[in-house]
Amino acid sequence: VLSDDEKHVIVTIRSGSVIGEVHLLQPYPHLTTVRCGSDCDILVLTRKHFRRVLNTYPQYIPTLEQTLETRLEETGLLLALAEKHNTYHKVFRALREMHNNEDTGFHDQDLDHHSFENVMKVLEPHAAYEDGNSLRTSEDLDGLNVTQEMEERLLHRSTVINKAQPRYEELVQAALAAIEADVTRAGSLALDLEIHVPPLFVSAPEAAIHVTLGFNHQKDSENIFVKLGKCLKDPRKGNGHMLWKFIVSVCALLAFWYYLYQFAFRDLAHVKFDYYMHLTDLIFLSNCIYDMMQIVVTPQRSFESAKDIAMYRFRSFYFYLRIFSWLPFEYLSARLVGYGRSLSPWFYFSKFNRLVEVHLVFRFLSEFETRSNISPTLLFIGKYVLGLFFVSHIFTVIYMFVLRDINS
Repeated sequence: VLSDDEKHVIVTIRSGSVIGEVHLLQPYPHLTTVRCGSDCDILVLTRKHFRRVLNTYPQYIPTLEQTLETRLEETGLLLALAEKHNTYHKVFRALREMHNNEDTGFHDQDLDHHSFENVMKVLEPHAAYEDGNSLRTSEDLDGLNVTQEMEERLLHRSTVINKAQPRYEELVQAALAAIEADVTRAGSLALDLEIHVPPLFVSAPEAAIHVTLGFNHQKDSENIFVKLGKCLKDPRKGNGHMLWKFIVSVCALLAFWYYLYQFAFRDLAHVKFDYYMHLTDLIFLSNCIYDMMQIVVTPQRSFESAKDIAMYRFRSFYFYLRIFSWLPFEYLSARLVGYGRSLSPWFYFSKFNRLVEVHLVFRFLSEFETRSNISPTLLFIGKYVLGLFFVSHIFTVIYMFVLRDINS
């Protein structure tokens, strides 16, 4: 856990082990396991789950209890950075109004300086702490508050248009630099916390993009927001990983559709398609091996060698469930009990172990949810449509089974 200035560590979990499941502050629920010590220095916990972690691992209580209340007040840091981005468009709008207002009033150097200081106070990361207020919340962290009084003072700057341009350029550059610093800071925090995408949606300020002014700051703003793609991506899991998981998810959906409908409409089954579907079995097997070789982190230790990882997987029930899911039981068990390819439902029922792989689809959606900037509403609609797809298939199979096998 770092200090306010993020320059030195206040508390360190020295065991290098995980301390339990951590609920990160994001716009949507996300459950992850944070590995402390070697991988991250900052914990973002809700009060409820922080205490749950302490109850689960009482050996950490003496170390963390004294700083618990102070650290919990800073758990809104990432959300505060997101909120700060929502205030930047106000700054740019005020700057645009200053520059475009053609009213040439009297020049007041004191007012000019005061307005400039107010803008800089918004952009100053630690301005919220200068008033000595000890009640720090997620709303006033990092100087986030842009008051109505400040906006009015910024607009009054139009009365000093004679000297507005040099100050305006300086303010724009300061604002853009602050945005870039905040994005970099949020990206760094996200990587430390094992978040693939920080819990914020960043878009360029409207005034900086759509308003053409005399000083070429539009290009600078666009360049800064082009950099977002690089600093918000997790370098440890690139696009190749997501592409592979997408292919596996498509195969899982295809298997779900094929084996259910083959069971329901057995008179239309064809041997050739069964052999094609065995390609998905190979993909499921490859994905199982791929997942087995990922680094394993447990409350006791971290397994780094391939041998340790494999031995840990072999002791896992989930590993045997994955093996069970792609085994071709129709060729192993069906022949042993004396029934083969026919219209008998038992031959096709022996293929239903493939449906276990459907959980890969939901795992992919959960991982995709943390790596994309797609609206949570659209993702929810996608999951709802996918759920209807599953339910419709299951009811179709039940209807055909009852209609054909039970009533006949």
